[in-house]
Amino acid sequence: MVQIGTFFSGVLSASVTDPPSEPVNGNAYLVPDDATGVWTGMDQKIALYFFGYRFIDPFPGVLIYVADLGQWWTYNGSSWGAYNPGAGVIGPGSSVSGNIPAFNGTGGDSLQDSGKAFSTDGTLSSDSDDKIPTEKAVKTYVDALVAAQDSMVFKGAIDCSANPNYPAADAGHVYKVSVAGKIGGASGPNVQAGDTLYCITDSSASGDHATVGANWVIVQVNIDGAVIGPASSTDGGLALFDGTTGKLVKGDGLTVSNDDFLQRKAGAWANRTPAQVAADLQALIQAPRIQAVTSSATVTPTFSDDMVKITAQAAALALANPTGTAVPGAGLVIRIKDNGTARAISYDTQYRAIGVTLPTTTVINKTLYLGCIWNADDTKLDVVAVAQEA
Repeated sequence: MVQIGTFFSGVLSASVTDPPSEPVNGNAYLVPDDATGVWTGMDQKIALYFFGYRFIDPFPGVLIYVADLGQWWTYNGSSWGAYNPGAGVIGPGSSVSGNIPAFNGTGGDSLQDSGKAFSTDGTLSSDSDDKIPTEKAVKTYVDALVAAQDSMVFKGAIDCSANPNYPAADAGHVYKVSVAGKIGGASGPNVQAGDTLYCITDSSASGDHATVGANWVIVQVNIDGAVIGPASSTDGGLALFDGTTGKLVKGDGLTVSNDDFLQRKAGAWANRTPAQVAADLQALIQAPRIQAVTSSATVTPTFSDDMVKITAQAAALALANPTGTAVPGAGLVIRIKDNGTARAISYDTQYRAIGVTLPTTTVINKTLYLGCIWNADDTKLDVVAVAQEA
């Protein structure tokens, strides 16, 4: 709350009870009874807006002009009322030219020199409680303050569908793109509806991107999820993610022709010709995966291997059900040889003979082969071939 040290010539209204939704700096209102919002409880005070409301206590005899009524009003110490000069009001014996008159006492018939005067100084340099800035002075002061601080000022929307030049602007001027296109001429950057253009240089002239583009910053509206590429790249090269953020990509010097393959080899991507890929595949085909066991009472084959090789078996052998991730139709070979003594062979529940008889013992020092195929429908390891060394 402030006293009426700094005052003004008038208010816009004495009847508005709801504070304006978009007040303007320098505007003032006389708060009536039963006001709402931020004016609640401020009855009979003067609400002056300057980056927020300041409530001024009137002193008895003060005069203000009520614009929406076209009347001068005065305050008698408890309430406001229309000022009637025909009631025989007497002025002071002397006064300072330009000062504002005020009632002397509560009788309403005597005026005094308030010692206060209006000021049109837009700099507010006097810093005085006796100078009352006019609306224009306040606006001039605020505009200069905003300009000096390069505060952001929204200047409007720009339709970029015809690739317009940047507008003339000062630092802090802000524009919103209403229609997508290019800004700064046909060679300027692409912009989308909703992008924001910020001028960062005072007295920037209107011009194309090559001329004044460095005076502007473009903030994209669709920056969420944007991916950032390297500073340079190879034409036709492949892009790889750089790290795990999903927002950075890098070049790896890889290009692929119509007849080439891209292969992950030895921990890195590499260009491979069809012949090289064929050789790699052949090497894989020629190198079966073998589960080697030297004499164990129980052997559990794994689906990740192509062959189970059991050698020097020195005890009765129990073939357990295979483990791992099975592929329907996958083949498995089991090769068994004892240590010079015949050994009994037993089978778990998933082994099923198809057109053959499952052998129940080894033949001394002779190699035995079991050829199996995984039957996913029946959850069985079908033994379809048995071969015994002669």
